[in-house]
Amino acid sequence: YASVNTAVLGWLLERVTGKPLARVLSDEIWSHIGAESDALMVINKKGIPVSHAGMVTTLRDLARFGLLFTQSWNVVSDKQIISGDFLKRILENGRTELFGSDSERMRPDWYLHPAYQWDVVTEDGAFYKGGFGNQLLYVDPVRDVVIAYFGFNESKYQKIRLPLRKMVMDLF
Repeated sequence: YASVNTAVLGWLLERVTGKPLARVLSDEIWSHIGAESDALMVINKKGIPVSHAGMVTTLRDLARFGLLFTQSWNVVSDKQIISGDFLKRILENGRTELFGSDSERMRPDWYLHPAYQWDVVTEDGAFYKGGFGNQLLYVDPVRDVVIAYFGFNESKYQKIRLPLRKMVMDLF
């Protein structure tokens, strides 16, 4: 997520809307998800938002954001924020060119592709984004499941994410 594309997108949003990025995100997303807390936006010393890695949320509010991609969201809200077309782009228009020859050999069979801003899209329609310190937002729109966690699930001897995909498939 440390991407110049995301930084430029933040600048474009500010330019097009005439509002600070934090206000745009609040107006268009945060105010609609039932967030318990304000999200925080990191800014640099010149006041420019660090849109590529600088949003801080509570764990529960991160999970609420994940709900935007599920059927549950459509039941509890009459405002659609994530369009069906956008969700389809995530699930179907992956970027397999990001695999490269070495990573192609190492990826699991269920790993369909990465999609813009999502690290993994699985063959059965789930996707997730990992963050610094092994934070994770896992969304399975088909099974209507969202899992968010903060913290570490690794040591210098073992670097294995929690087996979320298998757990969701077994339990839901």
